[in-house]
Amino acid sequence: MNYFIKFCFDRIFAFIGLLLLSPLFLFIAIAIICQSKRPVLFKQKRVGRFGKVFTIYKFRTMTINPGFNTISVKGDPRITKI
Repeated sequence: MNYFIKFCFDRIFAFIGLLLLSPLFLFIAIAIICQSKRPVLFKQKRVGRFGKVFTIYKFRTMTINPGFNTISVKGDPRITKI
């Protein structure tokens, strides 16, 4: 029973948080589109707890550049101004 209550609590407050933050998310998406076109989101597979693979979605902060360098440093030209 406690698991079900926690499950509902988490889902309800996550939904409320998304609703409250949606104007900010929209502003960030528009800023990314104006500065560096599409796509707005970066999608990546990661390994989580107990080795379970999940997909993470983040706002894109780097330009789409098929380079081999995976390390970014201060002043890296791939990092967007936004």
